Amino acid sequence: MQYLQPLPLLQHIALIEEIGLLLQQALGEYMNIKSALEYIENIPFEEWLAFLEAKIATDIDFSRKLLNEISLNHYDESWRFNAIQLQIDHEILSADIRELIIANETSHEILNLVQEHQ
Repeated sequence: MQYLQPLPLLQHIALIEEIGLLLQQALGEYMNIKSALEYIENIPFEEWLAFLEAKIATDIDFSRKLLNEISLNHYDESWRFNAIQLQIDHEILSADIRELIIANETSHEILNLVQEHQ
């Protein structure tokens, strides 16, 4: 009968715990983005814009993820346009997201916006 070495077993346990923490963080981040989207869905455009401008000023990483989600997946073309415009204005539109927009977007206005700012 072969027995597991204690040290590798502890390393595997530590790795599993680390993966669990990463999954918890990802889920928490997803829930934060979902909560932010639910909040801004129900406010006037001026408040929407002020909220996102404040978020960009205080938490650029979260703002980028939130704006990416809107830019790529929101059902409303005007939301996608405004989210992309904010990313362009603040120079936070990554090349990867730009390519995804170009590959998947159906709005000519949005495609023109993205291509004008390459």
